[in-house]
Amino acid sequence: MTSYKNVRLLRDNRSQTVLSAVFLNQVYPKYADGSAHFVIGFYTRDKNSALCFDKKDVCAAGDYTLVLNGENALYFEELEMNDPLRELMPVNIGWNRYYYVRYKLPSASPVLVLESDHTERAAITYQKEPQ
Repeated sequence: MTSYKNVRLLRDNRSQTVLSAVFLNQVYPKYADGSAHFVIGFYTRDKNSALCFDKKDVCAAGDYTLVLNGENALYFEELEMNDPLRELMPVNIGWNRYYYVRYKLPSASPVLVLESDHTERAAITYQKEPQ
């Protein structure tokens, strides 16, 4: 599935943080409504770290921010264990946190960027959707 991608942030050659994403626009026509829709899986070894979707939010030290082409999310919600959207994630692990997130659809190729306050950064790039 080309719409599923993931990145890892390493510390001492071990995965510290894992971000998985399914770009729903590439999979389901009902999500072709002018917004960019994602199912996000997020894991970090630090259980106190959170995932923020707005750079203006006051995130605690050690939290991560996820933006699309530099833009904040328009909407996000954490998915419950039995939410059908979680079934779209090829790797569904109990210790991950899962989110449905909607962004403004960029005119360029969609690039999800995960950043932390301690200078860690990872990006997931998708092909631009044909118009």
